[in-house]
Amino acid sequence: MLPSWCRSEPGGGPVLIIAPHGGLCARDLLAPDPPASLRGNDLHTAELARLLAERLDASLLVNDAADRNEVDLNRLDEVLARAPWFLDAIGGHLERIVARHGRAVVLVVHGWQIVQPRCDLGVGARLAAADEAASRASRLTASPEFVAGTLERLRRATAERGMETTYGVRWPAQHRNNVMQIFRRVAEHAPDVARRVREIAAHGCVDAVQLELGAPLRYPGDWRGRLLEAVTAAFTASAPPSATGAVERRIDVEAGRERGDLAGSARDAARAGVRGVALQAFAEQPGGRGLGIVVGLGAMSPRELGARLLLFTGGQRVLLFTGHGRIDHGANDRVGGLEARSAPDGLTVRFQGPVLDVPDASRHFRVEAAQLDARVVDLELDLHFVPHGESGYGALEGEARAGRTRWRIAAHGFTEPVLARPPAAGRSLRLTASFGSALGITAELATGSDAGRLRCLTSRGVREHALAPATAGIVPGRLATAFEMQAHDGPRLRCTPLGHVSILRPGPAGRPLHVTFGAARFELDGGERGGGFYEHAAPAVAPGAQHEEVA
Repeated sequence: MLPSWCRSEPGGGPVLIIAPHGGLCARDLLAPDPPASLRGNDLHTAELARLLAERLDASLLVNDAADRNEVDLNRLDEVLARAPWFLDAIGGHLERIVARHGRAVVLVVHGWQIVQPRCDLGVGARLAAADEAASRASRLTASPEFVAGTLERLRRATAERGMETTYGVRWPAQHRNNVMQIFRRVAEHAPDVARRVREIAAHGCVDAVQLELGAPLRYPGDWRGRLLEAVTAAFTASAPPSATGAVERRIDVEAGRERGDLAGSARDAARAGVRGVALQAFAEQPGGRGLGIVVGLGAMSPRELGARLLLFTGGQRVLLFTGHGRIDHGANDRVGGLEARSAPDGLTVRFQGPVLDVPDASRHFRVEAAQLDARVVDLELDLHFVPHGESGYGALEGEARAGRTRWRIAAHGFTEPVLARPPAAGRSLRLTASFGSALGITAELATGSDAGRLRCLTSRGVREHALAPATAGIVPGRLATAFEMQAHDGPRLRCTPLGHVSILRPGPAGRPLHVTFGAARFELDGGERGGGFYEHAAPAVAPGAQHEEVA
């Protein structure tokens, strides 16, 4: 008997589509109790599974509503203990499909938390190319013939439509606790585990593949339409695959084995031999609004690049891109649609591709339901940064376009070495403020330390001043009210935050830091006005606990 939140429907074709993580989490995703333990659900996968089933006349088994933190239908131990009916439902579908068609195809739809039009195919092992499937056949959940035929057609079909498809670079479906393991032809689990499914799989009648899909391929819009077209073309085509093609390049199968965060990119870049790139600027716009620009690209591990792009367009609205790429022996200046390349006189940043248009960035990373409010839009960005000397402060020019909106950018901002310094290990406050070509200011203050510094960057050099404590507190996760930082022997800097994003970042001793950052306007004690960013970090505390303010 299936629970009310799980939908099971028969189809006429040989395909079974499963979406195990279609629910929502009602809890605060940033609540560290226990620290950073909540797993995100795969938004829009239930709806996408239904659309795929319609296209392919496929059978359907979908979790429409249950939070995976309550029961995870992709973890074999949880399914056996709390949802054995799920395996029975899979077995029933496969028995019916095999009886009618002689074999079955299983597509398990998941979400990859990146904003790239990418699909990672999990078949039980990381494959550099389809021709490796034969040598690893005993580990796979699909036959080498299925990989070389249908999945290679899928790779070509997605490539033709601007998407990248790989074989388990990040998500190979090889963990023994992954439910995908029940489809392996060579059993490793006890005979009574999913017996109905295992007997069918052991006879070579099932080809199962896990689809890990970036946000643009799941959210409503043109990119999801392209994915539906590609899957339909691949799974309904009868022509044999060609031996070679545009996507027949070998990949680094080790990429993605180590996890990381861009906060640690400076350390990881040194290990990987990859120079990180960072850029921050605030560009004034007509009507009194500003455009905040944040770019980061660097090593997440010795084999993997990470990238982020945020455009703070006013209020709490943010255009967001995050992506993963592979470190190679050549250029490592591109991840997805984001490219950050050194130029003879500075730095060139370009972006072309999908981003998430987030209406309220303050809630996006902590309330899963708020993520449903985002939509996919295409962004074009072209920037050129020219530093003033060696300080890391300089001029930025270019433009950005999203839909009918165009931003012309003529501003000043910061890059290395200012942004290359790692943040303080504990509670801290960092500011970057631009006052035109003549002056850029950075400030950093760590609570409990007398080492706070305010640095004035000018064409004549850098002046450094000791900082007194901030005159107002900041509560993590909330939009801060205006506050001031006073240099003992220098200027007073007033910061008025315009919006904020809240995230968790790895901290010392395994304790996460709650980071709040966003665009801000600044004013010097002489009345001069500028714009930039603030970033506040504090050790995360359990829900309901009292936050200590920065004094």
